[in-house]
Formats: sequence, C-alpha cells, structure tokens
Amino acid sequence: PARNFFEIAIICTRFAEYNAICLLFDKFWDDYRMPYRFEENIYIAGQVKKHNVVLALLPQSEKLTAATAMAHFRLIYPSLKLFLLVGICGGVPNFKCCGRKVKPLLGDVVISHSVVEYQIGSTNEFTRKDSLVDRHDNSRTISSCVCNCFGTKKDREILQKTTAKFLIEIQANAKDREEWAGEAMFKYSYPGTAADRLFKPDYLHKHRTRFSNCSECKGGPDVICDGARQASCKETGCDEGQLIFRTSLKKKQAFEQISRFAAQKPKIHLEPIASNSIVIKNGLERDKISKEQGVIAFDMGGSWEMKMIPHVYIKGICDYADGHTDKRWQDFAAATAAAATKALL
Repeated sequence: PARNFFEIAIICTRFAEYNAICLLFDKFWDDYRMPYRFEENIYIAGQVKKHNVVLALLPQSEKLTAATAMAHFRLIYPSLKLFLLVGICGGVPNFKCCGRKVKPLLGDVVISHSVVEYQIGSTNEFTRKDSLVDRHDNSRTISSCVCNCFGTKKDREILQKTTAKFLIEIQANAKDREEWAGEAMFKYSYPGTAADRLFKPDYLHKHRTRFSNCSECKGGPDVICDGARQASCKETGCDEGQLIFRTSLKKKQAFEQISRFAAQKPKIHLEPIASNSIVIKNGLERDKISKEQGVIAFDMGGSWEMKMIPHVYIKGICDYADGHTDKRWQDFAAATAAAATKALL
C-alpha cells in the first residue's frame, strides 16, 4: 500500500523493544531483514490485525535529534494520525493518587496519554516543565479516546486477557525464529517472581561487599560509582535483608506454582507517566516525584517533542526506578508492552 494509507506509527528506542513488536506483526510490506533506514533510524511497514502500521526504531534520546527524526517520519508518512510510544519504564511500587492505590509489579504495563515532562535544573532537582493534561490542543482528542476505551473494569480485563495471549505469541515466535536470528534475538521469557525484588526506598544500589575496593562508593552514603550502576545486585553485594515483603507478589507466587504462563500475565494500569532523558535510580526521589506529580512510572525512552501530535505511551515496567536493575526484566517488559500494543489495536 502507498505510504499515505498508514495512519498508525509505533515508536521505540531499543532493539529489544523493536524486535518484540516485529514478532507480533501479522504481515510485513517490507523485507523483515532489510528495513528502510534513515541515518541511524530504522523503519519497517506492515500490518497488525486490520491496521497498516509503520514501526520505527529511533535510538536517539537527544531532543533536537528526536524532533528532527519525528519531522522526517511525518514527511515520509503524511497521513499518520496516532503515535504509540512503546517500550520499557521504571515503575512506582506504591502509587497513590486521588484516592487510588496501585501496587504494580515488574512486567505490568502502563498505558497513558497524560505525560508529565521534566527537565533537570542547575540544583539537580526536577522541575515540572509541561503536562499533556494542561494542554488544550487537538492532539489530545484521539489519544484520550484510545485510553478511555479501556476505562471500565470489564474492558480492562479484556485488554489484560488479550495482552496475555499475545505475550505467549511473542515468546513462541521468538523461539521459532531463534535459528535464523541467532544471538541477536531476545528470549522474552518471564524471569519469575523470585527475580521481582523491591528494596527499601532509602537503600541505594552501590558497592557494599566488604571485599569491594571501590573508594568512590565508600566516599559517602549517597555516592554511587558508574561501575555500580551497570552491575547486578549480586555483584554489588546488595543486602537481601533490605527487601520489602509484598502481598501482591505472594499471590503471584501462588499462580507460579500452577503455571509459569499464569504467573506472567501482566496487569494494565491507566495512569500518568513522567518523561525525561535522565533515568531515575533513587527510591526516595522516585517516591517524592510520584507523590508531587501523581505519576505511576518514569519513561526510559528519552524525552520526545510530541506537541500537537496524538500519542499514547505503552510502557512495560522493568524495574522500580531505584537503581536495582535486572537486565532480564528489560526484555520481558519490552515483550509485555508489545503484547499490550497489539491488544490495544
């Protein structure tokens, strides 16, 4: 089909996200292995259910570059009416806002058209720059209607059930394509409840083992070296005695005894999300911003210039925005977000 027949675009910033979404396309109009490229950006066109969709991998996070990529995107596909920003995010484990209490787990998906955008000030404090909720432009009409379609409990349950079905489809397709894809293909398997670990908000992810010779991490209670940010909790020696017990996780463990597929089913949360090019890696800062701005998650895809463009964020929770990261959850959260995207379509 001609490019002016495409009205929906899916945007992601990581290869794990891009590959997961590719596994859910029903048909490709382009060669799957030879997508269209513009500079570092990758575009591929295909069909998801009855929709003609173009998928873009835009790895840049700098605002100027992102704005340029978006302008080029709309030049190629002039009839685009809705942008779905799909990928991973850091979640708030105890979200409270307007009487609502939500305790998301890793792998859950946040769908939102309400985005709070932040910029870092000179004092390293977050300052609110803009919010989609406060805008009065036409870009809200389509995106808000999409989210409102799943506002009732029944509709949410249908969306969650369909998402779980497509998640299994991703995992099966990834396994089938492993032969020709090689090591580049992500497994997208469920890491298990034992890997869903939440530390106390004030317990930082840093080198703590008595055998560590990291002078930087020992330099102060709030000092973290770059090496620790890239290391696992096992490598840094994070104390499991600082983990928080959660009833919601206990319930999921019961499902895990029955079936791994039953345990991996993600919940869908329709709540506001924060967007910034800086990744939050501090539990106290996470909770502070969440309480002040009413956001349930922090986008990891960078800050995008989306003014006057109808868009919806669909983000899988891969960590608790506290620095305690397990890379396995990034792949799985990318898969749950992709599954929710197809379920929404």
